[in-house]
Amino acid sequence: MNPGGRKVEEIFARLLDFEDQERPGALEALCPGDPATAAAVRQMLDQLPAAESYFARFPTQEDAATPRMDGRRAGAYRITGELGRGGMGVVYRAVRDDGQFVRPVAVKFVSLLAAGGEAWRRFEREKRILAGLRHPNIAELLDAGVSDEGTPYIVMELVEGVPIDEYCRGRSLGAGERIRLVQRIAGAVDFIHRNLIVHRDIKPGNVLVTAEGAPKLLDFGISRVLAPDGQEDDRTAPDRRLMTLNYASPEQLRGEPVSTAADVYSLGLLLYELLAGRKAYSLSGSPAADLLRQVLEEDPPPPGAGADLDQIVMKAIHKVPAGRYASAREFAADLENYMTGRPVSAMPPARLYRLGKWVRRNRLTVTIGAFLALVLLAAGSVVVWQMQVARRERAAAERRFHEVRKLANSILFEFHDPVSRLAGATEVRRLMVSRSLEYLDSLARDARTDAALQLDLISAYTRLGDIQGNPNRANLGDTKGALASYGKARTILEELLRADPRNLTASLELGRVLSLLGAQLVHVGRRADSLEVKKKALTHWEKLVKDAPGDERMWRGLGAACSEMATATDGQLSHHDRLAFAHRARVVLTKLLESRPADPERMRNLAIVHKYLSGMYQDDANRMMEHARAAMKLDERRVAAAPFDAAARMEFAQSLSMVATGCERNGDLPAAAAFAERSADLRRALWEADPKDHRVRDRFAYALTLLGRFRRRQGDWRGALASLNEAIGHTEALAGGSDFYMAWHNLAWARLERAEVYRKSGSGDVCGEYHRAAEAYRRLVSIRADYYSRKLSELQPKLAACGRSVKSSHPR
Repeated sequence: MNPGGRKVEEIFARLLDFEDQERPGALEALCPGDPATAAAVRQMLDQLPAAESYFARFPTQEDAATPRMDGRRAGAYRITGELGRGGMGVVYRAVRDDGQFVRPVAVKFVSLLAAGGEAWRRFEREKRILAGLRHPNIAELLDAGVSDEGTPYIVMELVEGVPIDEYCRGRSLGAGERIRLVQRIAGAVDFIHRNLIVHRDIKPGNVLVTAEGAPKLLDFGISRVLAPDGQEDDRTAPDRRLMTLNYASPEQLRGEPVSTAADVYSLGLLLYELLAGRKAYSLSGSPAADLLRQVLEEDPPPPGAGADLDQIVMKAIHKVPAGRYASAREFAADLENYMTGRPVSAMPPARLYRLGKWVRRNRLTVTIGAFLALVLLAAGSVVVWQMQVARRERAAAERRFHEVRKLANSILFEFHDPVSRLAGATEVRRLMVSRSLEYLDSLARDARTDAALQLDLISAYTRLGDIQGNPNRANLGDTKGALASYGKARTILEELLRADPRNLTASLELGRVLSLLGAQLVHVGRRADSLEVKKKALTHWEKLVKDAPGDERMWRGLGAACSEMATATDGQLSHHDRLAFAHRARVVLTKLLESRPADPERMRNLAIVHKYLSGMYQDDANRMMEHARAAMKLDERRVAAAPFDAAARMEFAQSLSMVATGCERNGDLPAAAAFAERSADLRRALWEADPKDHRVRDRFAYALTLLGRFRRRQGDWRGALASLNEAIGHTEALAGGSDFYMAWHNLAWARLERAEVYRKSGSGDVCGEYHRAAEAYRRLVSIRADYYSRKLSELQPKLAACGRSVKSSHPR
């Protein structure tokens, strides 16, 4: 659609919210100085009565609303009453009573017939958005499904509360208490912005406060995922007009792309109303067009809460997005400045204003200082001047310090993931990592006395390690860099805990970092060190569970630690012990998933353990297949819920490979080849989207080798060679000049498979393949001497038959 056409449609959609007699005035306000657009919109409005007459023959939204469900069920939930109805459907109160848990919840059903495919898209979008959000001030998604009647629903935390304006009035809260509530909601809004989501409908009715005083942000039905440039993605544009006029920003009303600045505007209006006791814009009984003109053209009077607060509010609701706070976090920070008596950034930087603030915060100090100043005034004038210079320089240094801190966090937590989803983004990601590492290392030098900064650095270094080389995530293949980043996070954590052993946040992070370090050490060949770190992680989480058995976070950590212990080798732990750890992890993670069946991360963690168990039951084909299929079902659910999630698709491909291996063990080679081919196709698509992602390429080569093996066993020499030749091309590229041991392992395996094809088909250099496989194994002896020495011994008879020994040289 051309831009002009989109603008006409947006303005037309906006005018549908107004009464017939109000539309001419609203059109004039929305199209100032643009007669061509106004004429096109007017033509569409002229055709509206005929269209309404035609569509009147079809069911209305009320006719098509979801039927009453009292006493009926939605999966594990029994409906007990209706909570409310809206444009998307109906929300019911319900209770889970399936014997696992008993807890009240809210169940939202979508009215598909009433609003067609757009309602379905909004519903699916809300489900996807909420599934990825975990914040104490956001109503949490617990489950999702489809009722027996075919109506989709989502299950959410039931917030027993009242709208924030009613809560403040009912308890006669002072300004400070109202500000604290808004600060907490601003924190939730900042959190969703960091997840590239804009809410677009923040208003008192969507902020409920519980009896305990906890505010909760609700209703993500018209929220939006932002494009990487921070603007609303055009693909999500059709329902922009679903908003509340009193709380919509000027750019929303004009139909322009929406950014996080729209939510900052709505937060400002919310604070305005709570402080002033009235709406910023309100013309009770007047045409809606007048309200529209006010929002677009006029500034409301200040709320009358004092100069500082008035300035904060008026900056937040500035007509132009660039004039507002740059983020919800900055808005909350300025409110904190006000609450602690510090200068607020919204005020003009007048010296007397800042001096007055300082005096009020330090009355006693000022009184004593005034006396001393009289005594020392003559002798101290030069010193005062020097102090002023130093203060200015220190303030400038602090500004630069905070800007670097903000920039490093933005690169890692706001920009990286959207960029990583773009095809061919690996080089850009490497540059982002390099810059972030420079910033973080510069910050770390000055962090020893700043606990908040230390926690930020821990989170950032851990995130950096994941991007560099976490073997369970899409990464850049920099395993040594990942190990160094995790090590820096661990060092800071241990310093924090030495200073404050009761720091629960640091304890939780240390457990997580130890688990990541243990896994990473395996991938650089340091298996003995890995086991020691994994044992420390296990002991750490067991203590945390013992201290707080009711805290799910501790159980999640324990499940992960047991899962990591199950990956030790036979030379480190007995098969019996590894199996016991895997089953212990399975029990913990199954319980966690039962409490939140729609949580994709919990599905993933349990699927990983099933994969471990499938690999451990090599001598029991039935149990091997049982666990492989369990993993496949969990991964398939994740892909169904998020079909464009590259990580979920890769892990589904892995479970397909395990099912293929199980089919081979059961003698069903055609099924094994079919599952393996499906797995290889999935991985090929992922690799082609980003050819420089080393982990994806390695996993693709593995799938090709497995497929080549099954084709060989079926006697399909041509198909087997095609797969194996391609696999060897990838593994040679990965192994060349690299310490990535899995690449060398897979290269040896692929060469042995190709040697078997040559031997059975009577063509090709069989002995050359045996020799090159032995060369790859020899590189790996230093990593796992027992395993790879055995592999070399197994190759000795084949090499001897070729007239060579394992130690002989062979020209490449």
